[in-house]
Amino acid sequence: MFVYLNGKFYPEKEAKISVFDRGFIYGDGIFETMRAYAGKIFKLDEHLLRLRHSGSLILLKIPFSDEKLKEVLTSTLAKNDLKCAILRLTISRGIGKRGLAINSCLNPTLVITAYPFKGLPSTYYKEGASIVITKTRRLHPDCLNPAIKGANFLNNILAKAEADKAGALEGVMLNLDGFVTEGSTSNIFVVQEKRIFTPPCEVGILRGVTRDTVITLSKESGCQVFEEPFGKEFLLNADEAFLTNTSYEIMPVVKVNDKTIGQG
Repeated sequence: MFVYLNGKFYPEKEAKISVFDRGFIYGDGIFETMRAYAGKIFKLDEHLLRLRHSGSLILLKIPFSDEKLKEVLTSTLAKNDLKCAILRLTISRGIGKRGLAINSCLNPTLVITAYPFKGLPSTYYKEGASIVITKTRRLHPDCLNPAIKGANFLNNILAKAEADKAGALEGVMLNLDGFVTEGSTSNIFVVQEKRIFTPPCEVGILRGVTRDTVITLSKESGCQVFEEPFGKEFLLNADEAFLTNTSYEIMPVVKVNDKTIGQG
């Protein structure tokens, strides 16, 4: 695999960043994960818009135009001879003086990787996935804006670790008020009486690009979609449930905390 790093391509074993890079030291950075289908990146404009919004929220000026980012993303696919792929674009604040102050950080670090997309076994889509509601709670929006797709992913990592320990595909977090928020890397939807529900942004979620696509397509097809807060009991008593993200696309959920959802 070839990695794009600050203007050049390197074989993956030669792609290195400084031990003083704030992305490594503090998780001080932002990222986007994208899917390429037949060599074209799905919803690329939406991903770049969210990237820039994340940057503005952490006071990180992105010195690359959208045209430049599109160019290097496409070049990364071509360099690795990939058509169906997962790409990750990461921008850290780069290197600055010792300490937390950001004023001395003048040159962000840009890294782009691309992997062949393999996906989960088809049995997940045929039989459905099991998920758990984690003890790990979603960070309060007043502590860290959930609209930031930031490199410090510890909140999500701990939720995923709980899911892995339980043998589940995904861990869904509640917020401090007990409302369902999102999975460690996914958004969640509930179907109740042929109506679709998903948590709103204000409960503490990242607006997924796939989430927004599902909402738009569902409304266009005549479905009722509600972005409303709901608790775990509403999820546990759902007729249907599913997860969305760039990798899963749409993942049916058959169990939550070992309770069968709907008819299974």
